[in-house]
Amino acid sequence: MRGQPQKLLPVGPWALVLALLVVAGCGANAPNKAASSASGTCDLGYVTKQIADHTGIAPWAYPGDPIDARKAAGKTIFSIQENSANPFTNTIVAGMKDVAARVGMKVIDYPNQGERTQWIQGIEQAIAQTLPAACRAPVRFMLEVEISTIYKKADRTRKIHHLIYAPDFETVDRMSARLARIGNIASDGRPILGLDSRDLLEIALESGPHAYLVPAHIWTPWFAALGSQSGFDSITECYGDLADRIFAVETGLSSDPPMNWRVSFLVGAACACLGGALAFARRTTLELAPA
Repeated sequence: MRGQPQKLLPVGPWALVLALLVVAGCGANAPNKAASSASGTCDLGYVTKQIADHTGIAPWAYPGDPIDARKAAGKTIFSIQENSANPFTNTIVAGMKDVAARVGMKVIDYPNQGERTQWIQGIEQAIAQTLPAACRAPVRFMLEVEISTIYKKADRTRKIHHLIYAPDFETVDRMSARLARIGNIASDGRPILGLDSRDLLEIALESGPHAYLVPAHIWTPWFAALGSQSGFDSITECYGDLADRIFAVETGLSSDPPMNWRVSFLVGAACACLGGALAFARRTTLELAPA
């Protein structure tokens, strides 16, 4: 009624699919367009076939043996969010705590307000409190960040995500000082810079002898080095004369190492295969291509 709030009924996904297919069967995409338009009727046979073709469950197999999370009972995960006020990451941490409790693990959430110094304090606290002295060697821990670059090159807008790794906080400080002169790296979430991928790689390499860059989720259509919508046709096109300093790529969910090694310029590269961000424990492997 007018003036009163109306309650909306939820529409299931199949109702939406059915509506779209009916429109397709009655409109320009229908095979009997002329007959449908003249008579004002729909080709229900066509619609029924389209629904039948899309209701089957595609076969799927696990890529490897399942992981028994119960073997990690007694372990502790120390989580440092980008910002404790971020509802999205809070949901992930809440899910981690729920699953951890079921298998006998513990999740410690280090609260912060998105300040970089707080992240560093959290990492140092985790190292000091949860690891024996013998495990605190400088090379054991790698600091990592994902950076987005958006820029014009060869008459196209490029949108590329990169993973940058640093071995210590001194390297991070040098890198941060240079990047802060280019754009805002203090914003909540992934920093976005108007910087050529090649130049970002150069800054990473010059920040310290053990810093390096890995192209992120390289086959994602948007925001990837080889993405079909805003990327390049090769790693060399993306990183130019410094492309030979790229020794690994992140495949994300789009592919696995054998699929990547079918591409000639990726043979010999290490492929880091990362699971979904919402998984309780992302399964990460680093495999070298066959000779």
